[in-house]
Amino acid sequence: MLDKLIFLGLYLNPFVAKNEKYMGKIYSLADSGIINLIVIDLKTEHGKVWFDEKELKEISKKCEEKNIYLIVRIVCFLDNYLSKKEPERAILSKKTHNLWQDIHGNNWLNPFDTLNWNYNIEIAEFAAKCNVKEIHFDYLRFPSDGDLLDMDLKNQLNLEKEEVIKEFLRKAFLRLKKYNVLIVPCLFGFSPFWNSIKREGQKIEEVSKYSDRIALMLYPSHYGRNFLKEAEPLRERAIYFEGVILGKIRSGIPVEAYVQGFNYKAKNFGKEYIVEQIKGAIIAGAEKIIIWNAAGEYKYAIEALKEIKNEIVNNFISD
Repeated sequence: MLDKLIFLGLYLNPFVAKNEKYMGKIYSLADSGIINLIVIDLKTEHGKVWFDEKELKEISKKCEEKNIYLIVRIVCFLDNYLSKKEPERAILSKKTHNLWQDIHGNNWLNPFDTLNWNYNIEIAEFAAKCNVKEIHFDYLRFPSDGDLLDMDLKNQLNLEKEEVIKEFLRKAFLRLKKYNVLIVPCLFGFSPFWNSIKREGQKIEEVSKYSDRIALMLYPSHYGRNFLKEAEPLRERAIYFEGVILGKIRSGIPVEAYVQGFNYKAKNFGKEYIVEQIKGAIIAGAEKIIIWNAAGEYKYAIEALKEIKNEIVNNFISD
């Protein structure tokens, strides 16, 4: 039966994380034993660093008091601010020589430019000094949509994409090892099933060499309809179970899972939709489970977490 500590928690965007009333509700959830983890954005795709030293240390201290495991998220190469400020560090268009854009109109820093590595690692070091427990490097990859053939990447490092991501993590790992903080890359949901996603440069066997954990974004809506269709009506549970198992095998390190807490392409979205994902991750042995809703709207998620808590207490979930 389940006899180890499981971290269950929520992702909080910077607006709600800075809202005193909202955070009061989060701390109450922790007091009730519903959650014991939060992820907050330190740097988002807008390129803004949202917390200064005083603010981040205050949150860290409050989380310690409430027995909440604090993770900060750093969006790495998707950066609309620095790309515009210093376009020579960004991905440019071969056709126009202006900033390249993905299908959403976003600008990206060039992952081949080591100045961009240093910039994000320095932000991570700032977080480590503020006593956070763990750092999630998100968008630690190359773009996946838009006119990819139009990207002028200027590969001066003469490295394959997968090597670039690994070397970023190696540098971060060595820089941050003196701090008591875990380094965790966030990976596409297909990565454990395919092992290598060459377009984005994410290969589990490579990134895990310089990571303490890997975090998998296994959102069921992001797979094709026929993916694990044979597992219906337990498809959501199966995706998380198989994804976490394969992630552990391929990486050789503990796995964390982001759970879909939003209704995109989810006709049956609700409490049970979230519960099934969590159960799959728990049974497969995920160390941490984080529910993601970009807006911070967690009505169904909280209902799901309460049910999961009761099942754990009553030993209904087994390894």
